[in-house]
Amino acid sequence: MAQTNQKEKIISFSMKKFLAEGFYKISMDEIAAELRMSKKTIYKNFPQKLLLVEAIMNRVIDGIRVNIDQIVQNEENAVRKLIALSNLIAEMTMKMSENWLNDIRLHGSELWTLAENFRQDKIYETFSKILTQGKKESLVIDKPNIILITIIYSAIKGILNPDFLINNNYSATVAANLTLDTLFLGILSKQGRKIYKQYKREESDD
Repeated sequence: MAQTNQKEKIISFSMKKFLAEGFYKISMDEIAAELRMSKKTIYKNFPQKLLLVEAIMNRVIDGIRVNIDQIVQNEENAVRKLIALSNLIAEMTMKMSENWLNDIRLHGSELWTLAENFRQDKIYETFSKILTQGKKESLVIDKPNIILITIIYSAIKGILNPDFLINNNYSATVAANLTLDTLFLGILSKQGRKIYKQYKREESDD
């Protein structure tokens, strides 16, 4: 039980630190010092730093999966679900610094591939369900799901990556909001766009 609590404490602390600062330049000794734990305890739970990074990546992916599933399964219309997804993506990108994304890509290639595969699979699965619902509600244009989803995925992949953000001086949050607003307005019907803009105005007024 004590070891489980130690492991959870290490993951929780390191997750906040790594997502904000990246992990490559942060040593396990530094983690131990800031947690006021012995290095022996840290290494007993995570013999290598990359194992800690992997645990954090799995924690991030599991959290996103749960949040997305809750959005898909709720009783809201498709437009509300698209906005909820947009807000979730913006929230998650805000938590993940460019340093974290860059370190994963450059120093954790297998984890980068894991994240990319999850993103692709979850985007295709999630948007397929929401777009199908939206078409039944006459809120989404009547175009093949695979075309619409591929456009959405390609845009998200192209915009929300370290190279684009650094080279074009955009924050991840701004890039996510601009990209998703443009995409969603493009795939919604006239009625859907009207509802989308109304909901967005309500959000900005809160």
